[in-house]
Amino acid sequence: MRSSPGRSNPSKQFPSIFNDVIGPVMIGPSSSHTAASVRIGRLLRERAGGTPRHVHFRFDRHSSIAATYRAQAADLGLLAGLLGYETHSPEIVDAHALAGAAGLDYGFEVADIGPGHPNTYYAEIDGVQYRALSTGGGMVELYDCSGQALPTDQVLPVRDQTIPSVPFTTAAEIADSELPLWELALQYESARGSMAPGQVLAKMQEIVSLLERSLATNLPPDAAEGHLQRILPNQAGLLEGKTLLGGEFSRKVLYYVTRFMDIKTSMGVFAAAPTAGSAGCLPGVVFALAQRRAEAFLAAGLVGVLIAHKSTFAAEVCGCQAECGAGSGMAAAAAAQVLGCDTKTCLAAASLALQNTFGMVCDPVANRVEVPCLGKNVMAAWNAIAAANMAASGFREVIGLDETIAAMDAVGRAIPRELRCTGEGGLSTTPTALALLRRTS
Repeated sequence: MRSSPGRSNPSKQFPSIFNDVIGPVMIGPSSSHTAASVRIGRLLRERAGGTPRHVHFRFDRHSSIAATYRAQAADLGLLAGLLGYETHSPEIVDAHALAGAAGLDYGFEVADIGPGHPNTYYAEIDGVQYRALSTGGGMVELYDCSGQALPTDQVLPVRDQTIPSVPFTTAAEIADSELPLWELALQYESARGSMAPGQVLAKMQEIVSLLERSLATNLPPDAAEGHLQRILPNQAGLLEGKTLLGGEFSRKVLYYVTRFMDIKTSMGVFAAAPTAGSAGCLPGVVFALAQRRAEAFLAAGLVGVLIAHKSTFAAEVCGCQAECGAGSGMAAAAAAQVLGCDTKTCLAAASLALQNTFGMVCDPVANRVEVPCLGKNVMAAWNAIAAANMAASGFREVIGLDETIAAMDAVGRAIPRELRCTGEGGLSTTPTALALLRRTS
């Protein structure tokens, strides 16, 4: 078993499938901003011993949050968390009114604070100062005024171990295993979360059932009010009755990817996989394949663990390759698993898919997670299917998954700040995008 070499919060280096990869179960446009903000608010509520009286949040002018905290509902998430709500609570949408009714005195400020993590929240709660980070996919870190890390696992599905240990942390360690990738995922999460393998499988089946229920629900109206106003109406219905290249399977892939993105944008309940911005790719592929869904998600989740261990799911750190790119690599492994491929082939599929996504920028139009996010999810899904078919046919990935992840991380961190979810580059600064920003602000 791999044991932690000893850090102030050592289990941070061992990602969990349910904490870091498949989840959180949430509503909202962004896992980094909405779900993470709910968790930060809940952690601050616990430090305050209940709903505080006065709270003030500050964001650095050059951070990602400064431009997006309203459009991606970080303000709603923070207030909802302070009031004790969960990441999937429908009350998040009404958080401003609920905070006012609770007598919470609050404010948000964009200021010149200085360089730091692009998703840094500075909070003063009843006179006590904290610093919180959203590190991707809804994961958070919290620090007191002295810089001491504070526990965060009480808001996560899987609690940290006292002495963290996992059976492996690299693709190289499992590539020659006779076990299928999904069973290795059971083994990993069982050790990481101190759960029996049957409990891990049951938990993943619960997520599959939740997604099935979400698909069956009627979505709310296309246009939200206030600062959650949308750009795109629900898109999946446009496919009805259309003749598409690739036949029925092509239609299914496009439908499910789009439907999950519609659910997200409509403030419906879904599971980030691994993020809200990439919530269509992996679930879309898995549901289009329509076989062994829990096993497929587990295989994808283990690839996500390997990515999270050495890189990030935060577009603010590594661009969209950390979200849709990572989702594509995970979906490729899931598709190969459904094809009945062995672990080595599933890992090769993931590597092939990731290699095709290097350099993907994050340039959301009007700071909303809609355009070009929907198209990137569709592209990532087809990239995953192609990579799975290539690997299953014997195509060589040449560069193994571990090296590919390391290279992907290096490329992502070299992407200019303006192209990492700041709204300051790419499509975000086109005349049309700027007009939409003015209209929806």
